[in-house]
Amino acid sequence: AWLGMELSAKENGQLILDFGCGPGIPGVPMAMADSANQYLLIDSHGKKIAFVKQAIAKDAFFTQENVKAAVLRVNPDTELPSADILVSRATGDMLEIMSLFRGKMKSGASAYFFKGGDAEEEIVALLKSFPSAKTAILPTPAWFGDLKIVHIFECFT
Repeated sequence: AWLGMELSAKENGQLILDFGCGPGIPGVPMAMADSANQYLLIDSHGKKIAFVKQAIAKDAFFTQENVKAAVLRVNPDTELPSADILVSRATGDMLEIMSLFRGKMKSGASAYFFKGGDAEEEIVALLKSFPSAKTAILPTPAWFGDLKIVHIFECFT
């Protein structure tokens, strides 16, 4: 929800993809805190998406118009709506995910990855393959503990 509030204050009318949303984290809390943007939550597991769709249908904290969920296995040939922002938590290596989404995002799009202690190592590997990319570790509230949010920008051109 914290990142949703941050994006709501900066961005309006953008499409945000939550890749590997699982039970809806972080996309559902982000959408609850951010009615200014559209959210598409995707996961390859039908049971997880069924749960998310049920939560969307029952929840009064956000409008169903600003959040959708779909069962989708993303591969190099997968067609997706061109998105402005990619968000991912616990779905794997940043370099692998960024490579998978190359050509699927709008020019100028950015990504936010929720990462643990290995974030710095992954950033180094990412910058070798995406040398024009810029990265920043967002300052987060103390209650985030060791969780980091890595913002990657100037990578989808």
